[in-house]
Amino acid sequence: MADTDMADGDGTGVMRVRMAVAPLDSFMRGVSRRLELRRDPATGAIVAAVRDLTTGHIVRQMPPATTDHGE
Repeated sequence: MADTDMADGDGTGVMRVRMAVAPLDSFMRGVSRRLELRRDPATGAIVAAVRDLTTGHIVRQMPPATTDHGE
C-alpha cells in the first residue's frame, strides 16, 4: 500500500491502518497470500485485494472489479 494512496494530510491515518492490518498480513504471508489496500482513482473507494504470492493472481477483491460491460 503506497502512503500517497491512503494519505490523510498528516499521515497518521496511514500508520493506523498499517498497524491494524499488520497481524493479518503476517498471517496471510504464512499461507502465501498478501493483503493489498489501495484507493481506486476513478471512484475514490478503498479497494482491498488478496493476492496469491506464488502466482501473482488476485484471489479476492472487494469491491469486486467490474468490466466495461457492467458485469
